[in-house]
Amino acid sequence: MQVLLERLLGVLDAPVLCALVELGIPDRLDRPRTASELAEATGCDAAVLERLLAYLASRGCLRRDRRGRYSANRVTRLLTRDGGWGGWVRLIGSPWTMASYAQILAAVRDGTDPIVASNGADFFAYIAGHPEAAEAFHDAMAAGARLLAVMLDRALDLRDARAVLDIGGSTGTLICHLLASHPHLKGAVLDLPEAQAGAAAMFAEAGVADRAEFVAGDFFASVPTGYDVHLFTAVLHDWGDEDCVRILRASTAALAPGGRIVVVDSELVPGARNAFAQATDALMLAFTPGGRERTAEQFHALWPRADLRCTSQTTLPSLHTRYVLEPA
Repeated sequence: MQVLLERLLGVLDAPVLCALVELGIPDRLDRPRTASELAEATGCDAAVLERLLAYLASRGCLRRDRRGRYSANRVTRLLTRDGGWGGWVRLIGSPWTMASYAQILAAVRDGTDPIVASNGADFFAYIAGHPEAAEAFHDAMAAGARLLAVMLDRALDLRDARAVLDIGGSTGTLICHLLASHPHLKGAVLDLPEAQAGAAAMFAEAGVADRAEFVAGDFFASVPTGYDVHLFTAVLHDWGDEDCVRILRASTAALAPGGRIVVVDSELVPGARNAFAQATDALMLAFTPGGRERTAEQFHALWPRADLRCTSQTTLPSLHTRYVLEPA
């Protein structure tokens, strides 16, 4: 019973964290403050805010001392403007994504796209038409890219590469890191137009604007040529097998001679308890009509269908798997 109730009531965590972030409270917890002080600063009802903060303290997301004052812990600091992970909270806990979770039954029964059923447009069409949703999504992608950047840099040999294309690279966090650590490289990001302004700002801040380019486009339609390394980080899990094959074939057709494709994604291990990949697989069920996490066997079944062969496979410290692929 305890496990059942924990799972049922855990649904509250995401929207309550989203409220915390939207109110800007993590940035106000640089010192201990009471709910009354925070309510005055944010224009909230003190008694109601106290309940929200007390819940999050009970969940380990902030501290509450014996005097009833709240302060930041390691979780809260991730949610400040400088912490970098507020985008994930605003994506996972926003009303438009929360509405899609209620459609999982329909997705299982008849393949309904939960985002379409709840919002009238698919995931990427929705964020294209809603700037706040797009900002949350690209902020979330940037946080994930920062996490992977150092690990992936160590797992890639780019000494002989000339130009790297990050396909579906959002606002360019990963490509900026790679260019900063490899001064001989040029790089580009291919993504939807709503990521372009954020990428330009990211390039300028990282000091790589003279070697980085943003290409606004759709990787189903075309992939720019002239790059000898193509990166896909947490992209393929957004799509079903047929779409993945289309994406990879388009990438292969545009790849410079002698080039390679690098895929980084979570690898599903059936039966693993409390596995992050199992949770994100359920998230893909709520967000897309065909997206999914895949086992190693399912990934390896994709490569030959896209006329590719896997030459190297490595598990990163983040537990993501890096596949290096070359045309067959």
